[in-house]
Amino acid sequence: MWDKAFPSKKVKKEQEAKVLLMRVIHYSKPDCLHLGSAFFFLILAALFESGIPYYVGKIIDGLSGEYKHDNFLWAIACMSFYSFGSSMFSGLRGGMFMCSLSRLNKRIRHMLFQNLIKQDICFFEENKPGDNDSDAHFFFYHYSIHYQKTSRELQDCMAEIEQLASSAIRSIKTVRSFRAEAQELKRYQEALDRKLKILKRKGIFSAVHLLLRRCLTVSLRVAMLLLGRRLIISGQLSSGSLLAFVLYQKDMLTNMRQLVYVYGDILNTVWSAEKVFTLLDRKPNMREAGEWIPEKLEGRITFDNVTLSYPSRPEWKALKSVNIELSPGKMTALVGPSGGGKTSCVSLLQRFYEPQQGNVLLDGAPLNEYQHQYLCSQIAAVSQNPVLFSGSVKYNIAYGLRDCTIKRVEEAAKKANAHDFICRLDKGYDTDVGESGGQLSSGQKQCIAIARVLIRNPKILILDEATSNLDINTQHAVQEVLSGSKGQTMLVVAHRLQTIERADHIIFMEDGTVMEQGTHEQLMDKRGRYFQLREKLFAVDSDQD
Repeated sequence: MWDKAFPSKKVKKEQEAKVLLMRVIHYSKPDCLHLGSAFFFLILAALFESGIPYYVGKIIDGLSGEYKHDNFLWAIACMSFYSFGSSMFSGLRGGMFMCSLSRLNKRIRHMLFQNLIKQDICFFEENKPGDNDSDAHFFFYHYSIHYQKTSRELQDCMAEIEQLASSAIRSIKTVRSFRAEAQELKRYQEALDRKLKILKRKGIFSAVHLLLRRCLTVSLRVAMLLLGRRLIISGQLSSGSLLAFVLYQKDMLTNMRQLVYVYGDILNTVWSAEKVFTLLDRKPNMREAGEWIPEKLEGRITFDNVTLSYPSRPEWKALKSVNIELSPGKMTALVGPSGGGKTSCVSLLQRFYEPQQGNVLLDGAPLNEYQHQYLCSQIAAVSQNPVLFSGSVKYNIAYGLRDCTIKRVEEAAKKANAHDFICRLDKGYDTDVGESGGQLSSGQKQCIAIARVLIRNPKILILDEATSNLDINTQHAVQEVLSGSKGQTMLVVAHRLQTIERADHIIFMEDGTVMEQGTHEQLMDKRGRYFQLREKLFAVDSDQD
């Protein structure tokens, strides 16, 4: 009544937890048959369990009083029957509950991953991989309200430990090259020490709580036995009846304690699901993709007064009122110093980010109006450091394509000048490339990434130093294939003179703005920023030769 009259933060928290609990129950609807069976077996187990103390008392009375063989055997048989039934139905109950919880965990994991892969790139830049704990700890372990703060600290600490370990393992080459093994080990050890301190604090509290509870329980049992002894001496109670009462009392106290605390435990436990539900409810901070699929795509890209600021640095403008156009069937080169805005233009084309002002148009329509799958099939990119996935060479080339034949894979590999070295691998196209392509060289990974793009035959092709790790012969072969694609809109981010000079249109960007644009001859005649960059590159290439 006091809580209802003067709601406290605790009451509000409990109300919020109830909402979360109802949501968990809602997600459990597909498992109603399994849960119904589990509760049915639970009731049967409780009924059979309740008969055991009664017949244990009968057995004791049979031994202590006038011995009757038939009654004694009957009591033994009944006790065995009820014990067997209790064990069997308890096992079935536990199995059904575990099955239901496993199915629920699988369902939530699937929904969570499905929602996570739809998030904008900013979300992944702001969140560490180890921070998202979607395991069903909130279902399998019940923490009392006293452990709530400690449990959250422990969960955060475990996420940090996982993140540190995975980060060091993924970047083992960098760690090894900078001889930072001791530093990484020290950071990991410090995280483990923090976890140990939390566990010690939790253990001490648990020990004190257990000691007090046991002292109270022992005191009650001593008082009950003293009273029972007086009743037996006076003839008001038999030894078997006292034992049956003790067993019933023990089960009753245990069950009553569970009934009293289980609801609060559940509400407290549900808080562990709060972050999972937060991630499930999160919507990408980008405009939702449309459903337009044009019958014919020309491939004209237009940046119409585009301004872009990244969420991590909203005060800094990566692009400032950019106006450029990529013509169909032409090669456009983006050049300029680092930080000039070239990568930002590529990111906008791939819809990794949304501009704060202006629009990126494809054939006169904003990119967000196109169907997502269609847009991805028409725009493909190859970066300087391509990402490969653990799996076969065939899997990586045909990545994202359904029912792709080995013939198509081989044709794409031949165009990318990758077929010969693939055939020399142990298992050819079935060779596993290792984690992130670690079993291949940088040039081989680039060739496979180029083949992965060519197999799609996209209308818009983006090359971000895509041939920088290839030998000179492979570069020429690949460039001939790429430049020979008729009707393809090509955007090239490059520093090599040959690639730049062959472009139909060159755009020089610096400090997020377009400084100059035109053909190679036009820009050289201006003797401006492009001319100066070209002279520097010429000097660098001459030194390398």
